[in-house]
Amino acid sequence: MAPAPWAGACSASKAAVHVLTDTLRHFGIHVMNVASGAIRSNIGNLQLPAAIRCRSGSCTSHLRKL
Repeated sequence: MAPAPWAGACSASKAAVHVLTDTLRHFGIHVMNVASGAIRSNIGNLQLPAAIRCRSGSCTSHLRKL
């Protein structure tokens, strides 16, 4: 299984919610964490043009103007 483009942000936020719910449980707060598994979406296809631009260095071109 290969990682999907831009999957790091999604994985990190799911992990953060998991840790938050575990922390709340330690304080006696009843919580439920409902996390979806793999779902079919176009997120990778929508981000592909941005990934190609970043490989060419144009995703940081606005920073050079500063």
